[in-house]
Amino acid sequence: MTSASPQLFRMLLGPPFPQLIVLAILLGLIAFSDALNNGVGRTPAMGWNPYNAYLCTTTEAQYRAAAQSLIDLGLKGLGYQYVNLDCGWQGKTRASNGTFTWDAAQIPSGVPALASYVHSLGFKFGMYSDGGVFACDFVGGTAHYLGSLGHEADDAKTFASWGADYLKVQFCPTFYVPGL
Repeated sequence: MTSASPQLFRMLLGPPFPQLIVLAILLGLIAFSDALNNGVGRTPAMGWNPYNAYLCTTTEAQYRAAAQSLIDLGLKGLGYQYVNLDCGWQGKTRASNGTFTWDAAQIPSGVPALASYVHSLGFKFGMYSDGGVFACDFVGGTAHYLGSLGHEADDAKTFASWGADYLKVQFCPTFYVPGL
């Protein structure tokens, strides 16, 4: 058996064994590189979000100007795809039928019109919501912007009907509400 071990060793490492290993590695790399060419995740989701610049006070005019600036600065050509709403766009009460509302002082033309404008520039439109009763804000939760707790599916459908391509959902401290 000891005399067979060196022969077995030479047989495994001799031709064509190394060529088979190289072939297997190359086939694996081809499969891996093909998976990377599927269009998903080639870059991070790049876009503009107003929170760091404006907190929860961004106006429709600022959203429109930011979208145009992404083009003017050449960022759209570098892969920026999204213009996103963040806190402060939401209404503080739901419509009588329970539908989510927007703050008409912040977004006077309405979210659907803003989404249409963003799309007309070739961007995707992102929205922000919260999984709580109220959304996050920069004043300790006292702004009472609408959250989606108990209305998640309906709100997502509403946002999609308004033109949302992306939904950022944050979970600020959620307060217990009986019946929800």
